[in-house]
Amino acid sequence: MSIEDEVRRVNEYIQRRPWFDFEVDSLTARNLSVTGTIDESFPHEIEVLFEHVIAFSGPSTWQTDTSHRSLSILSGARAYELNLRYQVEQGFQLFQFRAEHHPEDGWPVIAAEGLKMIAGPYFVSESR
Repeated sequence: MSIEDEVRRVNEYIQRRPWFDFEVDSLTARNLSVTGTIDESFPHEIEVLFEHVIAFSGPSTWQTDTSHRSLSILSGARAYELNLRYQVEQGFQLFQFRAEHHPEDGWPVIAAEGLKMIAGPYFVSESR
């Protein structure tokens, strides 16, 4: 699956929910795990695993407005600015979550080689 398809898959899942809260679950030398749910008293519904992460800037938790795309691949002037700031190497992408209480051009921003969405223990299938 392409990176664009995986981002589309994440957004399609999130947009089926009335709201969505995210948190940084773990950050290792190579990977960033971001988990999401609508109820923080239960384990997560999804995990977005960013692979071969070279930069992360953002809060440890945030909320999203599910009426909009929550995750995007940056391009244009914003991507150029961040490429210079984080010295992003060729082959890496700049991803940005749209956080409710932060400016649209703010954070969180992740520079990574790729990502994949993993269903969590409380994943809600489309058939429900």
